Amino acid sequence: MTQDPAVVMLMSVGDITMDMTAGNGGVTVNSAVLIRSAAGEPVAGVVVSGRWGGLVKSADTATTDATGHALFSSRNVRKHGQVTFTVTGASKSGAVYNASLNVESSDSVVIP
Repeated sequence: MTQDPAVVMLMSVGDITMDMTAGNGGVTVNSAVLIRSAAGEPVAGVVVSGRWGGLVKSADTATTDATGHALFSSRNVRKHGQVTFTVTGASKSGAVYNASLNVESSDSVVIP
């Protein structure tokens, strides 16, 4: 059975998880973005684009693994305050990213 070329998979952000790792006199903020299909299944091989905000100002890209997660890490931060990660896009051949279906598009942590 072949797939109809007009049928495309819809995908969106299912979750963004943030945590921090201490080291080198500061903190690295980590963000794991889950990309899922409209059916709720994880999608591998998606190039996810995002933007760091707050104490970190930069753009970043990562590719989802077999569990549908794209892993991002900020530069080392030596200040106290908020760091935000916002998904700005996702692309994969044969799929369409629909941000309106995102469970969340942005998440943040506060460095104490």
